[in-house]
Amino acid sequence: MDVIPAVIYLLAIHYWFLGYGYFVEGNLAKSIEYLTVAAEAESRDFPVECLNSMMVLAHIYAAADEAKALEKVLSAALKFYQIVEDDFEVKVNFGMKPWLDEAMANCQAGNLGAIVIYPFSS
Repeated sequence: MDVIPAVIYLLAIHYWFLGYGYFVEGNLAKSIEYLTVAAEAESRDFPVECLNSMMVLAHIYAAADEAKALEKVLSAALKFYQIVEDDFEVKVNFGMKPWLDEAMANCQAGNLGAIVIYPFSS
């Protein structure tokens, strides 16, 4: 998809909500499609939406026993978190970093069943 970065950043917030909505409905294929766009945007304007997308993708990959995809998305999330950790919205989402750390530890231990996303506000 060849779209200028500014447009990708704007898509991040919309694709997060679309992807999460599909996740809640159980349409995982559509959820993955939209959440991946939001996650890969790594928008500094919408870091929480990007990180949330990565976390839901991690949950989906863990449930599907897709260890490689899981480790890839968790690594990207932790790396991006370091970049945006001083963002106000990231700071107030105080459960995010501990969840990511615990998910990575469980991934590395092969305990994929323990990786379950917490509910987001609707």
